[in-house]
Amino acid sequence: MAAENAWVHALTTKDAKMLSCILAPGFMDVAWNGDLHSRSEILAALPKRPANGIKLSNLKVELTGDRAIARGVNTATKPDGGLLGRVKFEDIFQYRDGMWRALTAQETLLR
Repeated sequence: MAAENAWVHALTTKDAKMLSCILAPGFMDVAWNGDLHSRSEILAALPKRPANGIKLSNLKVELTGDRAIARGVNTATKPDGGLLGRVKFEDIFQYRDGMWRALTAQETLLR
């Protein structure tokens, strides 16, 4: 759960150093619209990320050895607080080098 919250913090504060630590080399994200994004694409786009809010809910984590699967709902809001959208997500982590590193992520748009 701490890794998920750190990820949100890195995105909202545009902290590339923190985000590069969280996303493992080889990380891939299947976005809500089906687009596939690599770690390098995500890091390159971070400075241009809109100032949208992110709130996680229904977060559940399943641990198996050095792997964890985090599932929940991500609610994105505009800077004025208006709803942008909600997605269900599943993130897979591995404990490496003393921290949880994200290996892959997938989002599904909630309507």
